[in-house]
Amino acid sequence: MDNAVVNDRAGASRTGRAGSGEPGGRSALRALLARFAVLGGIAAQMSQALGSLLLQVLAARLLGADGLGAFAVLFGLIVMATAVCTGFVGDSLTVLDRQRPDIRSALQTWLLVVASGGALVAVAVAVLGGFLDPVGAVLFGAATAVFLVEDALRRLLMADLRFWRIVAVDLVALGGSLITLLVVAASGGTIGLGTLMLSLLIGQLVASGVAVALLPAGERWLAPPVRGAIRTVAGYGSWRAAQQFLRPGMLTAVRLLVVGLAGLAAMGTLEAARIYTAPLLLVVAGATSFLFASYASSQAEPRALLRRADRSVLALFGGTALLSAVAVLAMGVAAPLLIGDSIQLSAVSVAGWCAYSVAVAAVAPYGALAAVRRQQAAVVGLRVIELVLSLVAVTVLLAVGAGSEYVPLVLAGCTVAGGVAVRQLLLVRGTEVTDGARQTDS
Repeated sequence: MDNAVVNDRAGASRTGRAGSGEPGGRSALRALLARFAVLGGIAAQMSQALGSLLLQVLAARLLGADGLGAFAVLFGLIVMATAVCTGFVGDSLTVLDRQRPDIRSALQTWLLVVASGGALVAVAVAVLGGFLDPVGAVLFGAATAVFLVEDALRRLLMADLRFWRIVAVDLVALGGSLITLLVVAASGGTIGLGTLMLSLLIGQLVASGVAVALLPAGERWLAPPVRGAIRTVAGYGSWRAAQQFLRPGMLTAVRLLVVGLAGLAAMGTLEAARIYTAPLLLVVAGATSFLFASYASSQAEPRALLRRADRSVLALFGGTALLSAVAVLAMGVAAPLLIGDSIQLSAVSVAGWCAYSVAVAAVAPYGALAAVRRQQAAVVGLRVIELVLSLVAVTVLLAVGAGSEYVPLVLAGCTVAGGVAVRQLLLVRGTEVTDGARQTDS
């Protein structure tokens, strides 16, 4: 796709100089390439998530309830660290001028800090929580660090609109992990939690090499160490990192609570239900990304955008609710195919995660619109309140002896409350904030 776009532009230029050609044909070709690029953007958003989902499915089928509970906590840490890295480094390199040596040096420094910090936290949790032995914990820490570096390379490709190359990188990562597991199985080895971390590490290492090779030549350089733009990158990236961190951070904290108060087996059963319903959240995430871009490019007035967000919520809510009903009805047939027979899914847990997906669908458009209106700080504050309420509610639920299968329903309720608060923020403060932003831009 990338070369095709370049060649199309060059061909259009040559045709224009020659004074001949088919304007209608060129327009149709550009339209076709634009559609292809849009498909690539959607595919790039989905490919990494689908690869991660497949690894979680393998964990569910291979490790049983206890092993899946441990894998859920550890992989949740990687997701949480990736959210921080994506917001802090990925969004910064997309928006700031990364061709400036000082900006690029600061991006490199922060990537090193975030990746190293993520690795140290990963090792500490794995050892102190008793999830892995020291060797497995080191593998897990290394996998976390390499995962973050690979994610930053993906964002470089995304910033250059090389979406189909991102898909190729994600497929290589998945292929590397699967081949590692096949080699271990063929050699008679036992596939456990440590083996899955080894496969993740190898897959991410190979994918990182491929990502570097697929970067445009102008992106394959490292800046010498300088200190000038450290605060510039931190000033932009810190709010984005905080906003990206909150939801995966909440889910990781909830997993640790369930493990501590109900045990690994309960966490494994709960996670199996989440994996079964995970495609619902993938659909919601893809739709939200599209809505974010749509709101950002719109010239409509604030209240008109809010009405559009209301319509988006109704459509997304209805679609997700319909898919949720299908998921619940098909659970008896589809769940064994996806999860295997070693874990018995709870209908309450599945319904709860469906409710959580519907709740996210009902509030995500408001969060996207708030980000477009430059209200990130207020949204982060509301999300922090939602996170605290969720953790308190889950703690009370488990402390009084209620089953862990009701945890997703509690999260769904708190998510809806947070969404109502964000919408009220948009209704009350949206006009003033947007008008001020426009005056600043002008």
